[in-house]
Amino acid sequence: MKHVIRFLCGVLAALTVLAAVSCKQEPPAPEEPTPVSVSLDGYTVIRSQNAGSEAIAAAKQLRLGLKAAGATVQVMDDWLESGSPDPEAKEILLGDTNRPESAALKATLENEGWAITLSGGKLVIAATRERFLADAVAHLTDTLLKGSATLSLVPDQPILGAPYEMIRLATDKTSAYRIVRSEDSYVKSDKTLDLTSVLCSELRELFRAKTGARIGIVMDTVADPDAGTPEILVGATNRPESTAALEGIPADGYVVRLLGDTLVLNAWSLKGVEQAVLAFERLIEAESAGGSLSIPAGYSQTGVIGDTVDGVPEPAGVTLRSSYRGLDKTFESVWVGATSGTLDAYGETLTGAGYSLYQAHTVGKNRFTVWTKGNVAVYASYFPWDGTLRVISETFTDLPEKESGTLTKVTQSSLTQLSLDDAGGNFGMAYVFTLEDGSYFLIDGGGRAGNDETVLYNFLRDHNKRPDGKIVIAAWLFTHEHWDHVTNFLDFTEKYAGQVTLERVYWNFAQSYEHGEAGAYHDAMETAFGRYPGVRVMKIHAGQSIWVRNINLEILYTHETLNPYTLPDMNDTSTVFRVNIAGKRVLFLGDISTLARADSAVKVVYGLYGSELKSDILQVGHHGWNGGSDDIYHAVLPETALWPVEASRWNTVSRYQTSKTLLELQKQGVIKHLYVAKDGEVTLTFD
Repeated sequence: MKHVIRFLCGVLAALTVLAAVSCKQEPPAPEEPTPVSVSLDGYTVIRSQNAGSEAIAAAKQLRLGLKAAGATVQVMDDWLESGSPDPEAKEILLGDTNRPESAALKATLENEGWAITLSGGKLVIAATRERFLADAVAHLTDTLLKGSATLSLVPDQPILGAPYEMIRLATDKTSAYRIVRSEDSYVKSDKTLDLTSVLCSELRELFRAKTGARIGIVMDTVADPDAGTPEILVGATNRPESTAALEGIPADGYVVRLLGDTLVLNAWSLKGVEQAVLAFERLIEAESAGGSLSIPAGYSQTGVIGDTVDGVPEPAGVTLRSSYRGLDKTFESVWVGATSGTLDAYGETLTGAGYSLYQAHTVGKNRFTVWTKGNVAVYASYFPWDGTLRVISETFTDLPEKESGTLTKVTQSSLTQLSLDDAGGNFGMAYVFTLEDGSYFLIDGGGRAGNDETVLYNFLRDHNKRPDGKIVIAAWLFTHEHWDHVTNFLDFTEKYAGQVTLERVYWNFAQSYEHGEAGAYHDAMETAFGRYPGVRVMKIHAGQSIWVRNINLEILYTHETLNPYTLPDMNDTSTVFRVNIAGKRVLFLGDISTLARADSAVKVVYGLYGSELKSDILQVGHHGWNGGSDDIYHAVLPETALWPVEASRWNTVSRYQTSKTLLELQKQGVIKHLYVAKDGEVTLTFD
């Protein structure tokens, strides 16, 4: 009986245990976090008072995005008057603010990237680098808000952006990279470095200063690198990445772009290349640390050079080749693949945009048009030689005369080649047209030597035929900025401005970033212009037909016409033009030189016009110092040649090939009259 009782007790105990087990409940599933809805209307965007440009831009981007969603926010820096933040303040913390929530969120980022979270009543946006803030803001406005001002997030559960792959340009004070520039950017013919060369040198020095890494500079004639030699391409190199990076970039734009591990700094214009390099230098300043520099794979930054006329239509059906920003907001773009019909179609586009045709002119098959709208002028030209459409835009206060007008004839027109002092290497280039009404048209004027300003004044005074006795210069044209062409004007103006009336100035000079000699006298000349009350200063462009009293000027070439080639020689900034007077054509070459490369001004001028250069009278290029070219001189075949050179230089310049060509044409009887300035003043009269 005892055994039975023990057995039953055991069974009962087992059943009790089983019952207890069977009655035990599973733990409840964890509750899903509940999102919190927050209206961002009335919030304040807080950024660091030491925020960089990218953080500032992201703050603006955020404000505009929230405004589009219906939320009114303001942007402030993180300065605190009380010294401690208000935990209840309705704030959007952007980047590295002094609020503890910003540092806490950034500390959670294990990889390069960004994060967004709600912390208390604050929206926090953090990133490992400032440049990532823009992506975070875009995700917030485009993905999380979707056009609403109300945000729904789980507090303290960060939303993480995808980690960025980083390309290392320098590590531990070493770099595998090298800088590459075009062979065309090496040196000018006069041995001065161009802007691209200077920019590359400056970039190399900054790279070394900020990372400790020494990188070399090579020309693009060096073979494409192996995989272990990545490159930083500056400007228009022959590497395919230089061209590929410009896809989608406007004519006035620039780009800093990583294509694979190749970094491209490029633009359609030389000025744009400068802006691209400066943008990358700012990136180096901001991102280099501890001897290292890295940027995200696929990095791209774009911008525009600025200071140009807005809203000028672009032509259709052609491909952008290059652009150029000149002085006073002048902007040129060059388009390839054009025909004469392209110019017509572009004219229709301009008409549709509210522009009116001011002038149309042709030289041979080259077509030139001028369009105006308000104070904006657009010069659209078609050059069949290279199949280009060239568009120049600028603001203006005045335009040249397109008709001769009426005048009272008091004298026969004439052209005088002045003989100037040859001190200090002054070649002497000063020409005076006496016009039918007794006024004058002057070209250059020579350099600062001896008393040449008085020589010029005395000539104007002694040959003055105006009944009122006033000395009136109807126009003064300057071919280029070399001292032996402009400085006598400065002295003349300072001494005789009160005795002379100057009505118009025509010029088009290069900028200093194009050539080391450019810009030397620009400010001084503008000061001198100011000594003549009411003077009208106008920039001239290829294709213009300009009337000065009874003479007509055809502007054939300015330094803008050399685009897309880089400027090889300061002399190639010379304006080439022709004066039509009394049935005669007088061609002025200025100082265009054969010292330049095959893409020089002489090649462009001859390519554009060829036999159309035929003229009766020729000013010898560059004083005969390898000026002009055999092609040009055989195209012009002048009856009369004017040679602006003084005695001390004659024996030297006469030995150059182009000078020998001229002397040979004289021997053949083609040139019947050769007047050299060293032999004294000479005047040609036009019946």
